[in-house]
Amino acid sequence: MTKPCKYVRPAVRQPGEVHSIKGFCRNNGISVTSYFKLKQQGLHPREMKVGKRIVITPEAEAEWRHEREAEAETEWRRKREADATSNDHD
Repeated sequence: MTKPCKYVRPAVRQPGEVHSIKGFCRNNGISVTSYFKLKQQGLHPREMKVGKRIVITPEAEAEWRHEREAEAETEWRRKREADATSNDHD
């Protein structure tokens, strides 16, 4: 007997729909614990409070992804330059 697949496909959102924190995490492949660790570091997406709910807009999600990609690119370039510098001294 085969095991059921644990992968849950993210729900397709309509333009303008928002995520809950849990939905944002599911859509971006991070745990809720990781989300709150990022929040402590100031690296979370902009949140919007609607009544008692906290939601994340598609625009905030896109900005967050862009910022994380830019950080990764900067880190990659820094490491590449450091490697090139250390190879020059060998």
